[in-house]
Amino acid sequence: MTKKRIILIVLAVLLAGVVGVLLVMDSRFKVLFSSPRVSHETVVSPETTRGVLVIDVPQAKSLIQRKFNAPGWALPMALPYEAAVVVDVDRFLGDVNIKVFINDKRLAPVIREFAKNLKLPVPFDSWFKEPMRQERRGVLLLEGMTVCGREIRSVIEKQWKDAAIDAPLQIEGGHLLEGVLDNRDGAALALASVLADVQNINLTEGLDETSLGFLAAISDYRLQADLVSDNELAVRVLIECAPSADPSIVGMLQALIEMGLMSEQVKQNAERLGCSYTGSTTVEGNTVVADYKVNIERLLARL
Repeated sequence: MTKKRIILIVLAVLLAGVVGVLLVMDSRFKVLFSSPRVSHETVVSPETTRGVLVIDVPQAKSLIQRKFNAPGWALPMALPYEAAVVVDVDRFLGDVNIKVFINDKRLAPVIREFAKNLKLPVPFDSWFKEPMRQERRGVLLLEGMTVCGREIRSVIEKQWKDAAIDAPLQIEGGHLLEGVLDNRDGAALALASVLADVQNINLTEGLDETSLGFLAAISDYRLQADLVSDNELAVRVLIECAPSADPSIVGMLQALIEMGLMSEQVKQNAERLGCSYTGSTTVEGNTVVADYKVNIERLLARL
C-alpha cells in the first residue's frame, strides 16, 4: 500500500470521525443545522386567543451580549428567531390557557433544560405543571392553565353579552417587544382579575355600572418597545376605544393615563425596578397614544 493511499485512508477516517462527532452533537444539542422559521401565529386560536406578547429575540442581541459577555459572532447562530406568550380565554368556562412559544434556531435541548430548571414563583408554578416540550423542529412549547373566578365571569357575561369576535387581533411586527390585549369581549378584564387574584385583590369590589361602562368602551391595548440606545427604550402604549364609544371617554382616558404615569406611586415603583421615564400622551382619533423614553440602565445591572 502506497504512502499516498495510507494518508488518504487516515484523512478519510479522521473526516468520518469529525462528521460523526458533529452528528452526535447535533442529535444531542441541535447545533449543526438551523431550525426553520415558524411564527407564533401557528399557536394562535382564532376563537379564543385574546392576548399575545412577542419578543423579536435577534433585536435583543446587544443586551444579551452585554449581560452574558457572549461572543458577537456566535449569537446570530444561537439566538431563537422569536419568543412569545399566547393567552387564550374562554370567558364562559373561565379557562385561561397560556402558551409560551419559542421558535428556536439552534440549541433546543439546552433551552428545554433551562426551562425545566427555572423555578417559577407561587402560584405560577401551579399553572405550568408539564415541562416544555418540542412540538416539532423549531417549535418549543410550555403550556399552562388557570381559571378566572366565577364572580368576575358573571360580571363580564352581563356587560359583554352581545360581544362577537370574528378574528383575533394581530401584532404589527418589527419591534423588539410587542403585545396586544383584546378587550372586545371583556377578556382583558378577565386576565386582569386573574393577575389581581395572585395579589389577593378582588376586582369585582370596585366595579360599578359606571366603571364597567368605561372599561367596556375600550377595545384593545397595545404595547410596542424598541431599543434606541444601549440603556434606553422607546415605549409606545396605544389604548383604542370602540367606534361606538362616547368621544368624551377618549379624553377621560387620556387624563387618567397622564395622572397615573405622573403619580408618585407609579414613579416610585418604576424606580424600585430600576427604571425612569419621560414622555407624554396624545389622542389620535379614538386611540390614546402614550410615547415614553424609559431608561433601563439600573434594571439591566440588576439582571
